[in-house]
Amino acid sequence: MLAKIASYLVVVVSAMAAINELGIAQSLINTLFVGVVATLSLGIGLAIGLGAKELVAKMLMDWYSQNSKKKK
Repeated sequence: MLAKIASYLVVVVSAMAAINELGIAQSLINTLFVGVVATLSLGIGLAIGLGAKELVAKMLMDWYSQNSKKKK
């Protein structure tokens, strides 16, 4: 399923790039491209952030305890 999504994403991005290079509706294509990139970034960030919440909390606590020991 992930491979199918990736292949569709490649086709969509390449079609958007081709249309942009042809000069057809450049502002619309640029807006769509920025929207796609922002959506993917936000989705990946949320997935990693929420999926690894306990791991990140443990890493931050370890980092904080190590740095607080060094300062004393």
